[in-house]
Amino acid sequence: MSGKDQIRRLPPKQENSVKPIYRVEPKYPAKAAAESIEGSVVLKFDIDRTGMVKNVEVVNGSPAYVFDKVAKTALEQWQYEPSNSYHKNNLVQLDFAMNENSAKRESLIEQVKVTK
Repeated sequence: MSGKDQIRRLPPKQENSVKPIYRVEPKYPAKAAAESIEGSVVLKFDIDRTGMVKNVEVVNGSPAYVFDKVAKTALEQWQYEPSNSYHKNNLVQLDFAMNENSAKRESLIEQVKVTK
């Protein structure tokens, strides 16, 4: 087989799977870090045809309001691959942990672990 005949085949794209091409990590809030507070935030958002994140809303935060602002600010900067579709009501869960050995959070949706 020549080099031309050796084609690397990629798995087919999943229709409902969107993944960021650029992701900004949230900043761990100083007060939460000083008090060793860990938690999670679930966010709902849309992705427009250009790949920009729109309409970010906090669905749930635990503990309430501790990580909401930094999670929302970071997600608003994420970028996705442009597409012909407007993707509505996507969910992501950002987990805030003091270190890599922190207890794992229950996985309800795609999770991103943020460490100090």
